[in-house]
Amino acid sequence: MKKSTDFDEFLKQLEDALDNIMQEIDDSDIPEDKPVNINISINLFPLMIPGDGDVCVQKPAKTPVDILETDEKVHAIIGIPGMELKNVKLAGSGRLLEITANNPEKSVIDSIELPARVNKTGMKAALKNGILEIVFNKSKKAGKSVKSQ
Repeated sequence: MKKSTDFDEFLKQLEDALDNIMQEIDDSDIPEDKPVNINISINLFPLMIPGDGDVCVQKPAKTPVDILETDEKVHAIIGIPGMELKNVKLAGSGRLLEITANNPEKSVIDSIELPARVNKTGMKAALKNGILEIVFNKSKKAGKSVKSQ
């Protein structure tokens, strides 16, 4: 049962840390309509310190993405701070959206699976305050059903 107690203590510390972060955000001057991105990293091996010969692999951070779907459209909202729209390239087919964005400080390359097939014609993209919003029309092919006999 000790493992459960250790894990419960870990969860309690994590909850306290998140409460502190939320309190700092509430006390700050950040407008309520502005998105806040919080990255949390957890060290699973706190006593393990890399030495000179050790190989450390760090997984690249995932691009924050929200997908919203309506009856006729798919909205992809993607966090790419520090980028300009002229440096963003979008490619896609069917249900896959590929994003490539570059500036002198960083590069973002990501593939995002969409919830439905989309039509690239009529696609609209806007970038404001590091938030890229792409609006697709759903493909007409997605709505067709096959009748069985």
